[in-house]
Amino acid sequence: MENVRKVERFMKSIRERALKASVACEYLLHAHADKILGCLGVVLIAASVDTVAHAQVGGGGGAGTYDQQIVDQICKIVVMSQGYFGALVMSVAGLVAIISAATGGYRAAMNAIAVGAGAWLVRPMLFLFFGESAADCSAFGFNIPIGG
Repeated sequence: MENVRKVERFMKSIRERALKASVACEYLLHAHADKILGCLGVVLIAASVDTVAHAQVGGGGGAGTYDQQIVDQICKIVVMSQGYFGALVMSVAGLVAIISAATGGYRAAMNAIAVGAGAWLVRPMLFLFFGESAADCSAFGFNIPIGG
């Protein structure tokens, strides 16, 4: 009988310690959630831009070795943003703007409108800031005049 009581006390102490540990973990997660998520975001971004960070590493060519690859990637972004993906982004942003304005979220509606307009303005802004060669993506079958 005494052994049963010892086992019961032991199990009770384990339950109490587990409950205290659970409460402590939950408190820490709630108290520091923004810091934990911020660190997780930094780690994810740092892990995903590893190949971009090595874009200029090459056979001693210096700072212009992979310029054509960078231009190709910019052209792919332009083609996507003014193609079907851009239309999808603009449509979804428009729907979000309408829904946000209807529910009283005017700041969110303005942000959604800015996202929708930004999807269309990528190519003209490239032309404005970097010249015609940056916005020329005819090699990718994209021959729409700039701004139209």
